[in-house]
Amino acid sequence: MRRLLFLLLLPALLLSGSVLALDDPSLATPAAQYLQLIRDGRDPAGQPAATLIQQAEQQVRQKNWTDAIATYETAIAAAGQTATWLALSQVWQTRAEQQTQADDSEAVNRSQDRARQAAWNALQAARAPLERARTLFRLGDLYDRAKEPKLTIAAWREALELEDNPRIAKRYQELAEANAFQIKGVAVESDSAARTICLYFSDDLAKGRQLHYEDYLVIQPTVPITVSAQEQQLCIEGVRHGQSYTIKARPGIPSAAGDKTRAAQEFTAKVE
Repeated sequence: MRRLLFLLLLPALLLSGSVLALDDPSLATPAAQYLQLIRDGRDPAGQPAATLIQQAEQQVRQKNWTDAIATYETAIAAAGQTATWLALSQVWQTRAEQQTQADDSEAVNRSQDRARQAAWNALQAARAPLERARTLFRLGDLYDRAKEPKLTIAAWREALELEDNPRIAKRYQELAEANAFQIKGVAVESDSAARTICLYFSDDLAKGRQLHYEDYLVIQPTVPITVSAQEQQLCIEGVRHGQSYTIKARPGIPSAAGDKTRAAQEFTAKVE
């Protein structure tokens, strides 16, 4: 009986665990404010959400973007649903594109912000995995337009786990390769009492006592070393003045965001 109950609850548990996979506090707060603005300012006056959605769809066909936005917002006040939020996000984006042609940068920025906020609220309303995938595909597209590759990758990575999309999978792979977690360079720190060689990464390193970063490094010539990680740098203590070292970093070094270095990298540094 317990096993049956667990199997029945498993999809919900998996979904609830993934809810926190995409984290964007800079969007979550204004999106929540936008939702409250709709609740405070739009009164459906007893009209069913379905009727309001039909009206909004007709206004979209007429390219009456202002009225369509107002009607979709009113439908959300009546019964906020994922599909309605996504439709509202699309209308805001279309309006932004129209405003771009009019060279109204302030209005464009506001419309683009609203498009992202509506998509974020769609994500919060999503319950079924395919609903969540749709909202993540939408958010990823908006992040990509805004040239925010890390957020684009995070959104699409989760979405592609829920639903296949060859077009997005191709773009995701391009972004993932171009923005892969990797070592960007090496520097010798000789100002401190203990001279160190530091490797600089493209993102913050993972933290945790269970991590032994020395296991990922091979240094030649061999010397006893101490390795410490802080933010985006991995520093090696125990090196000697006047000596040149070759440092080989094995693949698999973890980032704070959950990524790992994909390939081995090799650097040479001389301690002056």
